[in-house]
Amino acid sequence: MFKSIDQAAVTKYWTAERKKQLVGSKKLLLLPWEAPDVLVTMDLMNPEGSLTRSQTKKLLQVNHMLGLLRPTLHQLAKEHALLRIAEGAAGNSYVSLLLAWYFTAIEPHPVMIIATDSNPKVVAQSEARARHLGLGSIMRFACQGLESFDWPSLFQSLFPEHWSVSAKEESKEEQLKRLRPHFFVTLHACDSLSCKAIYHAMDLKVDVLAIAPCCQAELAAQWKELPNSGGAMRAVFASPQLRRAIAADFTDTIRVLLMRGLGYDCEAIEFVPSEHTPKNRLLLAQRRRQYELKSLREYQDFKTICGGGAIELERLLDQQIQSYAEKI
Repeated sequence: MFKSIDQAAVTKYWTAERKKQLVGSKKLLLLPWEAPDVLVTMDLMNPEGSLTRSQTKKLLQVNHMLGLLRPTLHQLAKEHALLRIAEGAAGNSYVSLLLAWYFTAIEPHPVMIIATDSNPKVVAQSEARARHLGLGSIMRFACQGLESFDWPSLFQSLFPEHWSVSAKEESKEEQLKRLRPHFFVTLHACDSLSCKAIYHAMDLKVDVLAIAPCCQAELAAQWKELPNSGGAMRAVFASPQLRRAIAADFTDTIRVLLMRGLGYDCEAIEFVPSEHTPKNRLLLAQRRRQYELKSLREYQDFKTICGGGAIELERLLDQQIQSYAEKI
């Protein structure tokens, strides 16, 4: 199933000149001559060490993402003796694979990673990759969609060796807080699935969540029905191209404001250089407090220009939003 690596050929291929051409002044964590097994398994390098133009492009993207996440990963490792990571809508689980490699090769640290996806075929393939790379002890997989994401059952069934019952009697909420994932990541979960990922992460009170949204069509579909009643936004609502583009930005603005309002410091950052792909926005959030009235007020103000439209995250978090309504 997996290509065999010709280590001698890899060493010979990566001459000092080729290394300089690839790296230049960049600081790359994942290097072809240091981690050929990982790259070949992810189809980011050929078995003899060469890279196609497409593979080079993807390798640089992966390194850019790892560089952005490294300070966060380092801080989480400092704070937790065993770092618990969850990836939802994982697809080929390449992010989980990279995180497992990072905490094995770059910053060795005890970690457990659970990756889920609704497609049983890709789940089986991801599991095989982890075993092939010798990462099966720290990576486990399950066929489960974001609609029904259930962290406690996943934890108990996949990592029973790390599941512990408190010596004292504790509520379910206390148990979840003690055994929650510390880092929750989802890349390119389509439309409202990104909202579900954010909701599950916030509901579990994870320390850090990283969400790269994709195909935000929910708000645009609602705007399509409002071409003649949009007030100052009427021209946007009436234009399909503007409607799609601006609705995507508005969707992420709502997500950012709600995460900030309900306890997370959240920023929208470029996690893949824009020349590589237009789907390059990462919402990176860290839990800091219970709530923030300033952001909840900004959320309410922003909603006045949204044509009455709402996204899935608002519906999922409605109870929490309403609990602070009187204070706003």
